[in-house]
Amino acid sequence: MSFWDAMAREPSLMQTFYGAMSGDSKLVARVLVSDCCKELFRGVGSLVDVGGGTGTMAAAIARAYPDINCTVFELPQVVPDSQDQEAIIGLPNLQFLGGNMFQENIPHGDALLLKVRKFHQLVISKFNHLRTDYYNINNSVIIN
Repeated sequence: MSFWDAMAREPSLMQTFYGAMSGDSKLVARVLVSDCCKELFRGVGSLVDVGGGTGTMAAAIARAYPDINCTVFELPQVVPDSQDQEAIIGLPNLQFLGGNMFQENIPHGDALLLKVRKFHQLVISKFNHLRTDYYNINNSVIIN
């Protein structure tokens, strides 16, 4: 059984995992939406947060850049709980889409956000045909 299968069967494990990922995302999001990174979002009309969990990072981007339509592409079992979070309610430019990035096509966006650790080469090789620019900010990868 894979880690993802175990999480699907054990809600408390899923809650703990996504809680930890959300905490890390809050820290990274502060840098990502700060003045020093504004250039990353120039000309971006849509962004897909691939494996975006509960939407913490995408919500920060959607709040900071209301003209960017953000989509969180995450496993179907994560999406329903994520859509009801108070932190994302009232963001008309944020949506959730259930799917599996390893088994399905990733939705189109002007930019893709991937939060990874030590898998940069794997991720970039998988998505290389999509990118024009690649940015790595504290283990969050943006393909623009």
